[in-house]
Amino acid sequence: MAARLSVNRRLRNVWLNNNDRIITAILKPEIPAYEDAAALAMTEACFLSPASSDSAPDNPRPPPYLWLPRLLRNAELASCACDMQNTFIQGLPEGNYRLALTFTSFFTSYYMIRQLVLAYNYPQLQPALRSKLEAASTNTLRTHYELCLSMCEFMDEEEQARQGLLKDEEDWTGDDELHATVVKEDWEFALDVMSQVLEKRIHE
Repeated sequence: MAARLSVNRRLRNVWLNNNDRIITAILKPEIPAYEDAAALAMTEACFLSPASSDSAPDNPRPPPYLWLPRLLRNAELASCACDMQNTFIQGLPEGNYRLALTFTSFFTSYYMIRQLVLAYNYPQLQPALRSKLEAASTNTLRTHYELCLSMCEFMDEEEQARQGLLKDEEDWTGDDELHATVVKEDWEFALDVMSQVLEKRIHE
């Protein structure tokens, strides 16, 4: 019994000292844009998890039990959004301007979009994200923008709701009632920021 407890203790210490590397080794081959996915999950855990929200600025790497479920959930949502975007692009009529664009990773774009959505309610995150956008290639900016635009305007309503884009009807304003579906302010913010940065880049 004592030997078994000693082994269990050693295994626990190995896990505690190396959990990030163990998780990365297991999940990185399975999750596209893993680093971006993990960064989003950790940021969400810092700012949205009750257990860590009070110390979010001082705790950039929350424990795995806070961010790992978010990572897996976000990876599934990202896969659905990217599949939708690929299907959307493939179904475009000849001559559509999007067919002439060179897209980068839709998965990377998805996680950037979600970071911006989160930053709407946490302005302290915005400067670093804007700097990252401004340093990105034009093709990457276009990919970010086009994916966000598709999600906001062309994604089916059921998937929009699952992705967290839609306002609850009780939050609708008078203007909102003129539209069939209404996107939340945080998603509109993300789309506006990417549009501004892309527009600035095009006219440089």
